[in-house]
Amino acid sequence: MLDVGFEKVVRACRAMVPHISDEPGRREQFSIAEVAKVILAPQGDEAVIDALIRTRPEDLPDKLRVGFWQAKLKQQEFETNQKDLWPTIELVEYMSDTFRVLRLSLQLLPDTLERSAKLTEAQRRLVQDVVDETLSTMRRKLVDAFANRRKPEKRRPPSSRKDEETFNL
Repeated sequence: MLDVGFEKVVRACRAMVPHISDEPGRREQFSIAEVAKVILAPQGDEAVIDALIRTRPEDLPDKLRVGFWQAKLKQQEFETNQKDLWPTIELVEYMSDTFRVLRLSLQLLPDTLERSAKLTEAQRRLVQDVVDETLSTMRRKLVDAFANRRKPEKRRPPSSRKDEETFNL
């Protein structure tokens, strides 16, 4: 997630972070919170925004990931209430009704034209063929669109690494 080299961490810790323990013969210990303040200090608004944009939910710690998905759920509920997001079942019902009306209207077109425009039998067959071809093309395109949908990617399992409270050098 972050591109922070080990040498940068060591230099920053020794220069700017108070030691938790500085006993002779032991490794230096620093508070992870203090180290994070130094090495993760933003280099400007753009750097922070770029880091947030590149962060994926699976890169977040467990507690933040739960909050992320809770926020996404609240966003979906809000968008659904505002009618900006439609549940799939409702969308399928509306589209089915619309296609049913369109199909019926197209099927009645040759008869309607024959009565109102006094079409010959050859003209009526031509209109019928165009309507049949149009319905067949619509059906084929719809079936192809759903058959070629992008498959959902498999989720990576959450990291088993636990956050540490201290950073040892």
